[in-house]
Amino acid sequence: MKGALAAATAEIVTGRFAAFVMTEEELALLEAMDEEAEPKMFWVEVARDAWEEYDAHQRLALLDHELCHCGVEENDEGTPKMKLIPHDIEEFDAIALRHGEWDQKVWRFALALAKRTEGDGAF
Repeated sequence: MKGALAAATAEIVTGRFAAFVMTEEELALLEAMDEEAEPKMFWVEVARDAWEEYDAHQRLALLDHELCHCGVEENDEGTPKMKLIPHDIEEFDAIALRHGEWDQKVWRFALALAKRTEGDGAF
């Protein structure tokens, strides 16, 4: 969210930075696939203060959240391409309180929460 400090971020890094953190085996595999391929990888960064504040369940959820941003899709030739996946929903608590599940994304999110909380006493 713009203006808010993020507990973690996911991004695609390329070039020297990606090459710096890749193993020699990964770089060799990349070169074997395509001599001109640029080193590229997903990078997840977690804020230390958030990590130290979170319990084990919250840490797992945070990492799972960031990994959900990491996706691969194939182009028309069948070549895989890395992409960042946006959030399924962005909404304000106040709108949910005033209008409920007012669109399909909000509705699907509410259903996912309801399925998750059935029987485990959450909320």
